[in-house]
Amino acid sequence: MTDRLQQAMAQVLMTVYDPMFLQHSYGFRPNKRGHDAVRQAKCFLNQGHTWVVDMEKRIEKLNQYLVGWLGYYQLAETPSICKQLDSWMRRRLA
Repeated sequence: MTDRLQQAMAQVLMTVYDPMFLQHSYGFRPNKRGHDAVRQAKCFLNQGHTWVVDMEKRIEKLNQYLVGWLGYYQLAETPSICKQLDSWMRRRLA
């Protein structure tokens, strides 16, 4: 049952989001393989382009930054939560 639900959701999401991807995006897309990506990269190099970017490493780095910033903001918000908790406890004890 859950497999069918996941497949149905994947089909719906794929029809919505697939047109937003660039035509040269090959990661986790139907009918696109790693071999196709290598073939396209070779074609770009033959056309005179001098470099190809592996976005997976870039996305991992971005993820590290985002996790770090989320941690920072959670710590930065801690004093205000402590103040709110303190005022709530004082109201309850008074």
